[in-house]
Amino acid sequence: ALLIPIYQPSEKVLPFLEQFQPGDFSRMIVVDDGSGSNYQTIFNAIKATNRSEVISYPQNGGKGHDLKTAIRYIADHCPEIQGIVTADGDGQHSYPDILKIRDSLNAHPTSLIMGVRNFNGKDVPHHNKVGNKLSACYFRLATHVKLGDTQTGLRGIPVSLFPLALASRGERYEYEMNFLMEAVREAPLEQVAIQTIYDGNKSSHFHPIRDSIRIYKTPLLYIIVALLSEVIDLGFFTLFTTIGPSEIVYKILVATITSRLLSGAFNFTLEYFLVFENE
Repeated sequence: ALLIPIYQPSEKVLPFLEQFQPGDFSRMIVVDDGSGSNYQTIFNAIKATNRSEVISYPQNGGKGHDLKTAIRYIADHCPEIQGIVTADGDGQHSYPDILKIRDSLNAHPTSLIMGVRNFNGKDVPHHNKVGNKLSACYFRLATHVKLGDTQTGLRGIPVSLFPLALASRGERYEYEMNFLMEAVREAPLEQVAIQTIYDGNKSSHFHPIRDSIRIYKTPLLYIIVALLSEVIDLGFFTLFTTIGPSEIVYKILVATITSRLLSGAFNFTLEYFLVFENE
């Protein structure tokens, strides 16, 4: 199946969808992420083509919410589907590249397929190059997996990863990174080269600062908690070496054990309930 989440679509959507042929996918599902009444004409036109099913809800839930809604729909109503391809409807992905991901998923039915863009071209904006390199570096440090494009929305997801896709945290852009971080630990990874298409992000709803904070919330909080834990550790060590036993050896021993216990308890509690939110 092909899943395309859309929020407040541009005029490009209809020509883009009209490229697909009846035999390309078993199901084509477009998710209207609370675009509003001003865009209802476009979604009515999508339905009229009889090529795509449209799932709509009144309020914007975010890209992660869209994907999980569509995957849950497929899991509940389409047991014959053995994998899905996710693509953006804003012109970032070409018709041939989407078919390449489909074919790769057919060839590797238990693998996670990633459409990887080349960020070294002259037409790629500088901030996109920097952002991708930082993202790829963080991803490799966290997972020990080298991936050329962690931010691509063009992916092939096998049915074996549907439960993980539904359980992954996040409702907006952070969902894709959260799912990816866990998926590479459970399934083989295949990387497929695709076109790098930029139109000045005219139709993108990605907010660089707000959504980047969402995506990297976990490592940012992890660093903050680690630094605070270090402050607590050194602070209590200094306190207990001042008020502890008179003999310097025992004073240092008591200060070391006590400060480490207190800072460790603080660190574990915040990591458990705030940073990872994971039992």
